[in-house]
Amino acid sequence: MPEGGNFDGAAGVIAGFMVLLGLRDSGRVRRDVELIALRGEESACFGGPFYFGSRALFGKLTDADLTSPHRDGVRTLEDYMRASSAEIAPLRAGEILRSPDRFDSWFELHIEQGPVLIALEKPVGIVTGIRGNVRHRRVVCRGEAAHSGAVPR
Repeated sequence: MPEGGNFDGAAGVIAGFMVLLGLRDSGRVRRDVELIALRGEESACFGGPFYFGSRALFGKLTDADLTSPHRDGVRTLEDYMRASSAEIAPLRAGEILRSPDRFDSWFELHIEQGPVLIALEKPVGIVTGIRGNVRHRRVVCRGEAAHSGAVPR
């Protein structure tokens, strides 16, 4: 559905567990496989910073990221992370929780948030690349809102 997002994270976690079960049951796994649930990858709640989960994983969060205020103006990213039981000290120290070298490939599930698959009456699509996430505090937009990767330019 074009609105998407409400179950994006939960669907990704459940689908990830189902893939792990399927791999285990197939008996054909030849390497380690991890399920990693990341949160806040595309969040606009803290202004400029983005990719919080993967940047935390790779030791790339900065003090500026952690002290970024939420759009409510009350709490910071660090406050929200602490409330979610994140250990802040390793993040502040830039500790690498998972080295990028450990990953042979990466699979991410998304719920359709654009009109292309719906118009084509296709139940699934595979994207092999996607644009980066760039934020600007003040912009003028002309056109229509759509989800990255799901709508042609």
